[in-house]
Amino acid sequence: MGKGHVDEQVLRDAHYRCFSMRLDIQLYAFVSMEDCLARVRLGADYETGLPEAIVAVLAQYPDGILMSRFIEARAHELGRPPTLRTIQLLRRSAGQFRLLNTDPSRDLILQPDIYSAAALLRPEALPALSAKRVTDVRGSTAVLTVALLEWESEWPLSQLRAAMNHFYGSAAFLPPFDAEHGRPCAALCCNTWHRARVVIVTADTVQVELADVGERRLVAPQLLRTLAPRFITLPALCIVATLTLPPGRRAWCETAGERLLQLTKGCKLTCLFDGASAELLDGQGLLLTRQLALEGLCKTAWLPVIISK
Repeated sequence: MGKGHVDEQVLRDAHYRCFSMRLDIQLYAFVSMEDCLARVRLGADYETGLPEAIVAVLAQYPDGILMSRFIEARAHELGRPPTLRTIQLLRRSAGQFRLLNTDPSRDLILQPDIYSAAALLRPEALPALSAKRVTDVRGSTAVLTVALLEWESEWPLSQLRAAMNHFYGSAAFLPPFDAEHGRPCAALCCNTWHRARVVIVTADTVQVELADVGERRLVAPQLLRTLAPRFITLPALCIVATLTLPPGRRAWCETAGERLLQLTKGCKLTCLFDGASAELLDGQGLLLTRQLALEGLCKTAWLPVIISK
């Protein structure tokens, strides 16, 4: 409850009755007693599945979350502030929730135990596969870009961006992202969070490929965060696909680009953001690559369209 509903002495007494120890606000990473009174609730009637509720929050932060920011994340994820019992359980269950002392500020990094059954819990699953209509194809030397209609998507690009902006916010409560080539991430570009994949890592910048807009950007390392599971399982909204040219051919023939555009209009694409391949089908269910192979535009009939990484 807020400060208007409980005073300091009531809070201290309740804490002592629950845990047989004095309340230390610094132990819980509150900046002041007023901060504690404003953000923590008394009573735990709704905390029946407490370990699972904690892991439901931790599962969204695979690289861990700073202990001092867990309160904000809990309220952000579950729509309600934690109780003192929640935070005390974290302190007393270091084996289950893994408290690490690796943050430069000496704040604890909180992670779910990867061997705990509770850590396998995940948020409600979002659709992993979805057929989308191709609306724009630009042929070049063996690469085509497939852009998908936002309004036909179960998760339009504008909705995805809004969800990511709401989820990550300023991302101040997340530990730094360890950038490695090919690793999925969330990247902050032009004040908007995007799904991305690391392409090149240098000392000062990281080049990422924005998965849903088909562009590459240079981003400061501090503007990258681990991509939460809820966003990995969504289909990509813009795919860069590669077609293999027939043996001996170094470029598309003069009419290949026009034919490719004609073939792919009206096709449907099924893929995952973090998947390896996608298939394009026409209205009769004909595999696009088979038709391209018959016309000499693709190397073999059975190869699917491969997503560029």
